[in-house]
Amino acid sequence: MKYTQMFIGFFGEGTTDYRFLMPVIENSLKMIFEKSNFDIDFNLIEIHISKSGLSFPEQVAEAAKKAHNDYGVSLLIIHADADSETHERALSERIEPAINYINSIQTYELCKEIVPIIPVHETEAWMLADTDLIRRKIGTVLSVAELRLPNNPERVSRPKELLQRIIEQVQASRSKRRRREMTISDLYQPIGSELDVKLLKRLTSFSQFYSNLEQYFKPFIF
Repeated sequence: MKYTQMFIGFFGEGTTDYRFLMPVIENSLKMIFEKSNFDIDFNLIEIHISKSGLSFPEQVAEAAKKAHNDYGVSLLIIHADADSETHERALSERIEPAINYINSIQTYELCKEIVPIIPVHETEAWMLADTDLIRRKIGTVLSVAELRLPNNPERVSRPKELLQRIIEQVQASRSKRRRREMTISDLYQPIGSELDVKLLKRLTSFSQFYSNLEQYFKPFIF
């Protein structure tokens, strides 16, 4: 079996996005590479830059340059929340201009292979994909119905607010002695690490990302 090593970068919008999406992306890559005829060893690398004064295309270009020069990244995954019911607006107004800008730069000193990751509305919508996992990580016996968890999290326009409300509801249901302070920030990494990719693939926006990622790696799978 042929051995291949890959360096893959991730450029996110905010700190909490890295904490949640990094393990989600890593688990997605593992699932894709399980089907490979190659022995693939990959490193998923966080790409951070100073965004001050830069447009989104300029930010992505800086991230692509750093990814290439500092880490030898061959694929850069860039994140943008949809802030809408579909990913189309983010794709047309942010991702596509960024890709076009990168392609217009006449240099090989940046990574030009891009796969976007665009959660519908907000990243927190994907955290709601597994209701049992949410309940377990918050630490509650309240049912899905009692917590009013949605069947389709992509229809929730403000998923972050919903998660905050659920946390407050769970804390209010406990006696003062059993209460412990919890915020949404406590949930990003634990949920991202354990969230089943198969459940996420039921969501249209994640399925689109996974399909694009799988398509990129097809030459390495067969």
